[in-house]
Amino acid sequence: MVMLKRETGGLEPSAPGNAGGYGKLDRLRDWIVARMAAKPDLTLDDLILEIADEHQITSHRVSIWWPLRTLGPSHKNDLQAVEQ
Repeated sequence: MVMLKRETGGLEPSAPGNAGGYGKLDRLRDWIVARMAAKPDLTLDDLILEIADEHQITSHRVSIWWPLRTLGPSHKNDLQAVEQ
């Protein structure tokens, strides 16, 4: 509590969450959108491998799913939702 008071000037807790960013994959959002539009049948596992090959970033399936879900595809990977 002393450190919180010293750093923030108050004792209010910070807001939960990560402010909407997606960590190391946030900068790849446009690339992911383009990749999904170019190859709509791409699976999460395929996307993980492509990101590792092209961007030298290792990630987990869930890490890929979070930015993807904001784009709109369901588990069936509906390309029309991504393009809108």
